[in-house]
Amino acid sequence: MTNDAHYFIGIPIREDIQNWLAEWQEMLQRKGQVAYKSWTHVSDLHITLLFLGGVSENKITEIIEELQKMDGLEKFHVNIGTVGTFGKRSQPRVLWAGVEGNKVLNNLQEKVANTCAMFGFKKESRPYRPHITLAKKWDPSFAKELMLPESEEFLARKDMLVDHLVVYKIHPSKSPKYEIVTAIRLN
Repeated sequence: MTNDAHYFIGIPIREDIQNWLAEWQEMLQRKGQVAYKSWTHVSDLHITLLFLGGVSENKITEIIEELQKMDGLEKFHVNIGTVGTFGKRSQPRVLWAGVEGNKVLNNLQEKVANTCAMFGFKKESRPYRPHITLAKKWDPSFAKELMLPESEEFLARKDMLVDHLVVYKIHPSKSPKYEIVTAIRLN
């Protein structure tokens, strides 16, 4: 077993959108419609591009150097909004805010995955499903089935300019858990 720190590559969420999504989290908890053991800290809200897991310091430095060499990376916009889940309706493992996929986002994710594949990281076999995790670890003591809200506030969308991606280091015992190691600007 390795003691290497864990890392992932993602897109940070603009502060006003973080606060908007934190309001969603608060409303969902207050209304008692969902029961999760772990709610994402507002500062940790992000769009994951690729989870790396345990990586040595030397290797993460090499990965960052390669990521900085990627070409053809342009700024782009994404639409964020709506609420959904992954998993069974009776015990959904993840509650998320949607991120409308687009060609540029998918291309960025693929370039990141291809770059990391050069270092031995396997490419995901499932299609990329961009999202922002709001909560995870369903509480099985919650007797009701999840009823996703359909009110207007949870159907709203916000536009966000993506002008950089970030390599994050994970600190599981801290809150917030994610530390920005480096930011990589898009053209």
